Amino acid sequence: TGRYLMDSSQFEQKWQAAKLPANVQETSEGFLLRNNEDLKKQGNIIGRLISILFIIIFIGIFFLFFWWFFLLAGILIFIFSKDFRYQIKNYLVAQFRLFPAEVLLPAYPLGLGEECNLTFRRRFKGNLRTKQPEQLIFKVVCVERVQYKKGTDTETEVNVIWESPPQFHSVPVGVDMFFFKTNLIIPNNLPSSFEGKNNQIRWMILVEQNISGIFDRVHSSLVFIVDPVLVK
Repeated sequence: TGRYLMDSSQFEQKWQAAKLPANVQETSEGFLLRNNEDLKKQGNIIGRLISILFIIIFIGIFFLFFWWFFLLAGILIFIFSKDFRYQIKNYLVAQFRLFPAEVLLPAYPLGLGEECNLTFRRRFKGNLRTKQPEQLIFKVVCVERVQYKKGTDTETEVNVIWESPPQFHSVPVGVDMFFFKTNLIIPNNLPSSFEGKNNQIRWMILVEQNISGIFDRVHSSLVFIVDPVLVK
């Protein structure tokens, strides 16, 4: 068993990491899927640095006059928001220690009843390597997202239609990349992908990564397309 077991509905509601279908590129290996959000984060480095510089200057000026506000906010966050600190830590780890996750499929889009090989991989940045055997948790889920108005607020409700049993894949010592292959099966009695204005059916690949001494529970989620075509 794994150290953690993902709750698919909480994962989707809390992290919101896979809002749109993954970016797909046809390569000599097959169809390569990467998150659109991850690709955007790897965009214009100079533009990002300039933006960060302006933010630092603004925060510095604000801090000069309202230092007490930052001190109070820091104390409150440290005392009351362990979950917030955890999210910040994992965000920084994912940004500076890991390249975006990739999923390789032999065909795309997939159809209902399709069975194919799936490869997941994610590489460390720099000279970072695993120091002991580790574990990845993999599952596939089909979720329905419904958005509706509640007063002036927009509420999002997520219901899990189906999820596969979790698979546990080992990561050996001394490697600079998470890697596993598995057999992906799309049931033929479930709805296909659908993107409406206030209602969506989304198929997601979820992989939880736990690396001792570096991070716990960093998640990769990729939305992939399942066509309304019955393969078998």
